[in-house]
Amino acid sequence: INHFTARSIPVLCIHDSFLIDYHYGRDLKTAMQEASKTVVGEKLDLSGNYLGLDELPEERKADGKEIRRLERTEGYLERRRWFEEQQRTKEV
Repeated sequence: INHFTARSIPVLCIHDSFLIDYHYGRDLKTAMQEASKTVVGEKLDLSGNYLGLDELPEERKADGKEIRRLERTEGYLERRRWFEEQQRTKEV
C-alpha cells in the first residue's frame, strides 16, 4: 500500500485482495512480491490469476478499454471530484 500511496495512486485492500487502477496490475504484483521478500525473506507466489490491462496481450487490450467507455455514475463522479480535489490540495 505504501508503494502506491507514496505515488498518489489509490489502492484499496480488502482482506487478502487489492483493488487498483487496471494500469498498475503488474506493478501491484511486483510490489507484493517485494514486500513478501522483505517480511518473510522470500518472494511468495500470488494466488490471483487476474491480469491488469498492462499485462494483457495487445489483441485483448481493446476489451479492457471498452469498459472505460461506460457512463460513470453520479456517485463515482462525486468520489472522483473529491479525490482530485484532495490531490490538488496536497500539491499546494
